[in-house]
Amino acid sequence: MKIIDENEIVRIAEGEIRRFIRDWKRNPYLWESEMDVHAELYMRIKSRLFQANVLPEEYQYQKDKMPTKEYFNSIYCKPLTHIEKANYPDLVIYKHTQELNKKRYKKNEPMLWVCEIKYATEWSSELTGKKIQKRDVNKLKVLLVKKVADHASLLVLYRWMQKYASKQKCEENKIKRERKWRGIRRLEDFSRNKSIKFYFGNKFKFAY
Repeated sequence: MKIIDENEIVRIAEGEIRRFIRDWKRNPYLWESEMDVHAELYMRIKSRLFQANVLPEEYQYQKDKMPTKEYFNSIYCKPLTHIEKANYPDLVIYKHTQELNKKRYKKNEPMLWVCEIKYATEWSSELTGKKIQKRDVNKLKVLLVKKVADHASLLVLYRWMQKYASKQKCEENKIKRERKWRGIRRLEDFSRNKSIKFYFGNKFKFAY
């Protein structure tokens, strides 16, 4: 049986996040929506794990009420979890060992690594530290506290356009700018939470 190096899997997944942030900062408009970011990271991480030969191959498993065994992956985008306040995490790499295959949880399979993603753009709704703390950070904390996940990451991308800070709408956009900046400072405070790895891509284009 293949020996699974879980630390290497997590190292590769987080390395791909850092690599993506560098690419995004150079060309942030190549990814328009949060779903674009989900898909990009999913493919990058999955491809890199297979290239490194550390991701378990597709495995067969028979869940409850399934008539036969079916093939499953170890990495998924937004899988359903049956945990209050922690449903549909953005990216998940599930744990995969022979022992766990014999004792799969009926509803919540153990996760090796989970990641939440937030993408604020000039066309999206306002993104604040309070919203992220209440939704994404708390979701990750629930998964960690309940010991469903071993590792948790939070990726926040912030994008803004100069035209929305133009002199024609100076006062209105000054308020927006200050609100964005307060949100950014608040988000950076989350990096003090050592149980959740915080990744922040701050791409600004203010006109002032």
